[in-house]
Amino acid sequence: MEIKKLLTAQIGPKPKETKDQARLLRSFKSGALWFFWIGGLSVVNTIVLYMGSEWRMVIGLGITTILDVIGYDHPEYFILASIFSIAISGCFVFFGWRAIKGKRWPFVVGSVLYLLDIFILVALEDYIGVAFHAWGVFGISTGYMSFLQLRKIK
Repeated sequence: MEIKKLLTAQIGPKPKETKDQARLLRSFKSGALWFFWIGGLSVVNTIVLYMGSEWRMVIGLGITTILDVIGYDHPEYFILASIFSIAISGCFVFFGWRAIKGKRWPFVVGSVLYLLDIFILVALEDYIGVAFHAWGVFGISTGYMSFLQLRKIK
């Protein structure tokens, strides 16, 4: 009889607080992972442009797109533009790494920078990119709010 109690205790429903914590943890991680996507897809955009293609990922950064075009159109600036473009993309990957480690500042700094990047996309008349940036800022903000709630629980 005791074995049956142990089995039902292990596979039975979890307490509500644990389910809430699991939901918040998923949301927090999802928000932090946006930074990896932004940085990674910005690098993909850089590589794709330098290979001569005109398509790009809409989640990537507008500032890196401008740097990539400068490097592509002006070969004398190619190396410098590439270094800055990859460094900026790397910053977003770094934000993701620090956010996953439970730091608050990457959420704030990264979402503000990504939000400011929207103005570049508006100037480039890339309204689909603007919409995806807004979605990204929402995802990052949702992750940040979940992060704050998790800190209150623990």
